Amino acid sequence: MPRKIVVGRRQARRRSLEALTAVARLCRDDEAAMESFREDTCRRARDAGIMAVVPSAAVAALPVRLQTQFVVANNISYEKWQRIRRLTGGARSGLASASVMRTDGQAAFAE
Repeated sequence: MPRKIVVGRRQARRRSLEALTAVARLCRDDEAAMESFREDTCRRARDAGIMAVVPSAAVAALPVRLQTQFVVANNISYEKWQRIRRLTGGARSGLASASVMRTDGQAAFAE
């Protein structure tokens, strides 16, 4: 969670680029649709006077098992995953917490 709601353009651009990179990895298959969806979301956020960097509906649709597979396939640590999760809105983002993903990973390994 950001410490300040209102940030400068440079910091807002940096946050937006970090979140865009994380989401692009999650939604790599259909980049054109993701880009148009992201632009529409950002335009609506600008019009409303808020800052939105991640379309939450796209992220919330990912099941925990797919998120776990993504973390393992891309060699992402749980600490980095928690950072991505915080950048995208924390618990409201739809991304699983590290403890949930550890449990899911252990269940997948046991199968």
